[in-house]
Amino acid sequence: MNLRKLNRGLILGAVLIIGTAAYVVYDNARFNRSRDEIQSTVESYFDSMAQANIGDKDAMRENCTNLIDEQWAYDNSMEDYYYETKGFLLENIRSSEEEDTSTGYISEFECSTSNISVNKNGPDGAVVTLDLEAYIEFYGYPYALTPVGFEPLDNNNYESTDDYFFCNPDDTIKYRLTQGFEGISVYLKNTDGEWKITAIESYYWDGAAEIIEDENTNSEGGEADE
Repeated sequence: MNLRKLNRGLILGAVLIIGTAAYVVYDNARFNRSRDEIQSTVESYFDSMAQANIGDKDAMRENCTNLIDEQWAYDNSMEDYYYETKGFLLENIRSSEEEDTSTGYISEFECSTSNISVNKNGPDGAVVTLDLEAYIEFYGYPYALTPVGFEPLDNNNYESTDDYFFCNPDDTIKYRLTQGFEGISVYLKNTDGEWKITAIESYYWDGAAEIIEDENTNSEGGEADE
């Protein structure tokens, strides 16, 4: 074996190792400097999501579509059946408009986040895990954008037919709902210097709506008229 070739190989290998190690150190340092920005991006998204849900169904669909277009990015690697992705959410909104089964509207929607953790997720990627509590007041049976997709809010006021139960669509009835979402994972990518959401994964949530006002109630929480 040629000693000169062996030495050259060892030198090149050492340079490669040193270069890789230096890049890893640099990349980790850059990510750590971005932690606050990443967390702020996620918190801002859920605040904006809450505001986008308020209003009549046409305005709400438009607001939610604009929000997803602005703050989400496409990522083919995230196209998995249990992820909420940009394409999946936009298709849900489009389908809901064609079906047009919703009634009423959301009058109040507030979000609070907790137990937030920010971690690196590959090159130029991050994953933020958190819990979220949403307080919602709404009439009837409206759609809403939540961490588990774009779907009707369960008003917990069921009517039955011979085949199935369904939520009461009467939009004169007002409800409140405190919905808890635990173990949410928000995936992000740095695209052209800006952090964008690529997917949301949420397995567990709880909460049940209750009536606070309807056509037979003279005040919130009051007695029905005789």
